[in-house]
Amino acid sequence: MNTDEALYVNLKVLAQLQPYQRLNTRQTLFQITPVDTNNRFTEYLTHVPEWLRRWMEGSSRDSDFSRIRDLIYKAFKTMEREAQRQKIITHLRDAMTGLHNLKKTYETDMTYMARITTLIDDIKEHVGQYVEEVLEDNNSDFFD
Repeated sequence: MNTDEALYVNLKVLAQLQPYQRLNTRQTLFQITPVDTNNRFTEYLTHVPEWLRRWMEGSSRDSDFSRIRDLIYKAFKTMEREAQRQKIITHLRDAMTGLHNLKKTYETDMTYMARITTLIDDIKEHVGQYVEEVLEDNNSDFFD
């Protein structure tokens, strides 16, 4: 798989993230890990708990956030290529929805929420360099 394909797939996965779902960034392609809020007893009997899985793999919120941040900054670099710009802008706009939902997932962790908010602000700043192009393509609601 080429790196551009992984970039677009991971941005799409991030965009699909719903509140209270976890994002698994340990593989090349991100995966959404839903949280079963209806039956915690069954979840623990049939699945390895997320905290234990993270510990065994050496993963943490910090490492997952770093992978998300690296993905976004790679998108910024790709956005410099004019041929890819509009596609990346669209994917970043959609990914912002997932980032907002991720804030809901970690609403009790103020530091993590601040890191996500800062990343959202970085997206707005980088896309803002091309805002005229965004407005011309009827995407004026990007910053809403």
